[in-house]
Amino acid sequence: MGSQFDIRKPEYLESYDHFKDPASFKQITEVVGRYLKQKSLSSVRCLDSMAGTGLVGRRMKELFPEIKVVYQDGSKQMLSSNVYQDSDERVLSNAKALELGDKSFDIVFCRAGLNNVKKEDYPKILAEYLRVLNDHGIVILMDHFARTEGEKKIINQIETEVKKIEGINDETYVPTAQELRELIQRARGRVTNEKLSRARFSMKERFMSKGIQQPDLSVISEILKAQQAIEYEDTKEDIFITYPITTVTISK
Repeated sequence: MGSQFDIRKPEYLESYDHFKDPASFKQITEVVGRYLKQKSLSSVRCLDSMAGTGLVGRRMKELFPEIKVVYQDGSKQMLSSNVYQDSDERVLSNAKALELGDKSFDIVFCRAGLNNVKKEDYPKILAEYLRVLNDHGIVILMDHFARTEGEKKIINQIETEVKKIEGINDETYVPTAQELRELIQRARGRVTNEKLSRARFSMKERFMSKGIQQPDLSVISEILKAQQAIEYEDTKEDIFITYPITTVTISK
């Protein structure tokens, strides 16, 4: 059994279209745009945490010329991807201990990163994001945080089975949005905005982008048949699942 870093390679993030979903970029863009308009800053320092190949940070730099991005990830392989430019500032560290200075960023991004961490690591990571955030900055989290306990149960069951198919032994956890709000409050942050959307994706394409050409989706199919919390379509050749996607904006 390997870890998530053995299989989530740069090619996976760059080739899997779900990670380039324009709707999710639009949500983050709207939050960043409002912040920049309110603050009228000539230079904005941003942290793209658990960045992978820096999809979010690179996109924000294209849209907002005043933004400067630092890319942080726990995978040397990700940060060594040739999509980065030599001038891009990259930090190899764990999100639980960022190894970055206090109050050193105006904006912290984390998209599709928290669903790869353990339940007990959420408080540590949220505390780190707020530590490196300046007093007037914002943290933007985007992930498939569940809307209900029923959704949470099924999402975590599905993701557990996904990891078995991938041969990964990492424990991961997806909380409800309410649980996330409580964790943020305990970390002494406050939620200033939430926006819910949904994303439909192909399980077959998800595995193929990681080099798994013939995944056995039978267990995932049985999990979905036994529930009503998550929308899905089972075509026998593939399974299309609709997950909730929540964008959460946090300030101190």
